[in-house]
This record gives sequence, C-alpha cells and structure tokens, in this order.
Amino acid sequence: MNVLHIAMSIASVLLTGFAALVAAMNIGCVILWWRHRSAGVTQNMSTLPFVPSIAIGSAAVLHSGLPADARILPAWVFWTIVASDLTLVVLGVVFLLLRRRPGGREGS
Repeated sequence: MNVLHIAMSIASVLLTGFAALVAAMNIGCVILWWRHRSAGVTQNMSTLPFVPSIAIGSAAVLHSGLPADARILPAWVFWTIVASDLTLVVLGVVFLLLRRRPGGREGS
C-alpha cells in the first residue's frame, strides 16, 4: 500500500462516518418532529436532504478505486447507509405517488 491508497482509505472511512452521522441525525429529526406534531407543538425540525447520499456516494467512489487488499470497509456498509437515508425513501414514495393518475389508475 502506498501513501495514496492510505489517504483514499482514510477519506473513504471519514466520509462514510460523516454520512452515517447525518443519516442518523435526519432520522432523529423526523422522530422528534413526529413526536412534537402528535403533542401539538408546531416547531419545525430541519433535516439535511441529500447530504448523506452525496457523502456516501463519494466514499463509495473513493473506495472502489482502491485495490482489493487496501479496502477497509465491506460493500454492505455503503448500502446500509443508503437504505437508512430518509431522503431516498421519501423520493421513492413521491415518485410512486406522482405516477398515479387522478382517476386512480397507475400511469404507464
């Protein structure tokens, strides 16, 4: 392993940690917003949309550029963070809702 591989590995791990932290904070904000809404509080909880997606995408690109013996993280780590990011879940739901026509039939 040369210095470039070490730097890419460290950057990939740091970006993955940052993405996991922001994704967890987004989940926490949504939970707090839901609890406050059910209690009648109208305070808004802000999330950071697409920040975990951009960070984990960058980390995966850096990680894929490494040789197999220099890779620190397994691939499931990236997919777990992507699956836990609420922004992508909301985008999927919005996409499915927008595909429906006003008559109740699904679009083609």
